[in-house]
Formats: sequence, C-alpha cells, structure tokens
Amino acid sequence: MYLLPGLIVLHALEVRDLQLSFVVAYGLSSRRTKKMESVVAPRLIRRQELEYRTGFRRSTIYAAIKSGGKRFDPDFPQPVRTGKGTVAWLEEEVDAWIKARVDERNSISR
Repeated sequence: MYLLPGLIVLHALEVRDLQLSFVVAYGLSSRRTKKMESVVAPRLIRRQELEYRTGFRRSTIYAAIKSGGKRFDPDFPQPVRTGKGTVAWLEEEVDAWIKARVDERNSISR
C-alpha cells in the first residue's frame, strides 16, 4: 500500500480478490487533526501476479520489456524498482495494457 508522508492512516482496506485498495487518511496539523479527502493509492504487483494476470511466464515478460528484442512490446508496462534487486508493476498500467489487448481483439473481430 502506498502512503503519503505526513499522514496518519485511520482506516485501510485491501481486498486482494477484488483488487481494491482504499485508504482513509487524515493530515497532521499542529493545532488539530483535520480530515483530508480519501486517497486511493496506486497498487504495485509483483511478477508472480503479473504472470497470473497476463498468462506470460518470466522469460516472456522480460523479453517484452527489453528493447531491441524480437518479442519487445513498447506498450507493455515497464517495471518500477522497489528495492535492491526487486521490481514490481503498477496495477493500473497492467490493467490498461490488458484492456488495450481486449479492445484490439474486439475491433478486429467486427
């Protein structure tokens, strides 16, 4: 879950099956705590979930993001470095890429 600095999280909900992340955050104030608007944070997914969602295996994923390769896909979501030797992908970018593939299929079949 992505949190913004300077916020106190009073309620957090993450439902994995529905792929829903929701955070209600309150801003810090020296005199009082005032309510801020709900923040829907971007969700990062790891490679295993990316494999499940796309149907691609590890080698195909990395071939799709490697420019110059024969399976390079410029539209495929690029990974985000999350630490030393670890990466993840933005869920919304993966969902958009999948939706674009479905839309492309639907426009061809008409």
